[in-house]
Amino acid sequence: ALYWLKKSRKEWIKKALVVAATGVGKTLIAAFDSVEYQKVLFIAHREEILNQALSYFKTTRPNSTIGYFNGNIKETNKDIILASVQTLGREEYLNKGYFEPDYFEYIIIDEFHHAVAKSYRNILNYFKPKFLLGLTATPERLDNKDVFELCDYNVVYELRLKDAINKGYLVPFCYYGIYDDTDYSVIPEVNGIYNEEELERALMIHKRAELVINNYMKFSKKRTLAFCASRNHAEFMAEYFNNAGIKCCAVYSGEQGTRALERSEAIKRLRSGEIKVIFTVDMFNEGVDIPEIDMVMFLRPTESPIVFLQQLGRGLRKARDKDYLTVLDFVGNYKKAFIIPFLLSGRDYDVEAIRKEKFTINDFDFPDGCIVDFDFRLIDIFRKQAESLKNIRALAYEEFLRIKDKLGKRPSRVEFFHYVDESIYKSMKRFSDPLINGFKDYLTFLRENNELEPDEETLCNTFAHEFIRFVENTRM
Repeated sequence: ALYWLKKSRKEWIKKALVVAATGVGKTLIAAFDSVEYQKVLFIAHREEILNQALSYFKTTRPNSTIGYFNGNIKETNKDIILASVQTLGREEYLNKGYFEPDYFEYIIIDEFHHAVAKSYRNILNYFKPKFLLGLTATPERLDNKDVFELCDYNVVYELRLKDAINKGYLVPFCYYGIYDDTDYSVIPEVNGIYNEEELERALMIHKRAELVINNYMKFSKKRTLAFCASRNHAEFMAEYFNNAGIKCCAVYSGEQGTRALERSEAIKRLRSGEIKVIFTVDMFNEGVDIPEIDMVMFLRPTESPIVFLQQLGRGLRKARDKDYLTVLDFVGNYKKAFIIPFLLSGRDYDVEAIRKEKFTINDFDFPDGCIVDFDFRLIDIFRKQAESLKNIRALAYEEFLRIKDKLGKRPSRVEFFHYVDESIYKSMKRFSDPLINGFKDYLTFLRENNELEPDEETLCNTFAHEFIRFVENTRM
């Protein structure tokens, strides 16, 4: 990775993105051009990541001074500054009283897919480094915002999860898709997200907890991460497992319950073998390095491809006496359940691909050494969901209306691009018909869907309309 980064760098490349699913990024960041760039800023959103980076920099830059800039420490006169984005991203610290805009020659941002957030943008807008490097394993649009754009679309190194497993950098997985008869179709949704209280009510029942524990007991695993739908769900599962004699705890943010432990204490006990399972919500998606994890359980619906891959990746790190990761996924008829085979195989997916897919597991090419076993009832769910998808024109307009409701106004063409669902966007791009692919001719798309204002109607079929359409379809 270091070789290719050095080779790819040219004078006109001022920003670059490394996409790696193996954790190699932090070794790479410390070594790249370490002599040329004397003043380095490393930014992350969790203290654990900053502390991990400290050890890398100490190894590769032993003669450099290293300091922290976070809620407790404000060091400004060091060669390398490890900064918390929550602190440095505040406007009160982005001024010459702390750092000149050009103070840092080299800036590295870990988990770069978060960089669309305001605190990151404040930092990016203030500092003027010679080189900016973003690191992420999941660069796809978070909240459908384009993180590639922030690095001028310069991807200098890329190693996706499937390739990382095939090359032996990560362990293979044995995935078991377990049928869950929870009826998600009766759970109300708000802006496309299941109502949390109703979801808890459906998941926090003894019948389902018994299904989970019976499948867990089939395997003699030492360290398990289990991802839940909410804090109450994590507490419920921890209580159930402890009552069954399986030592475990819950970890989540906010007000703590009776089975909750602080994150670092839970990790310590899991590593030592004092507990066997940690039930969590989203605190272990990123910035956690526990290679010893040998089982991951998904106890909630898979609604976000990014989150699913992040959570799967928590258990794929190599460790002594660990040959593979066991994955237990409890799958019901929740929306988007059909994307799971695509995610596990590393295949790109869109609406058209899903509609055409026969959903026989043999049609998917999974990573080398991996085993994927779906309950036959899940294949039926995948097939029925694929068959029920609407035609792409109807989906495109439905997505337009969703974004309109989200923004509280008719979206501009750029806003439509930023917020459109990834799978729908990929399907739209296949077509030149503006009634399907509104990006080819947004004015016509709006007119045909009765979304134009009266004064905008006068633009249609004029030279102005022709010019706008020319710009929309020109490769810049």
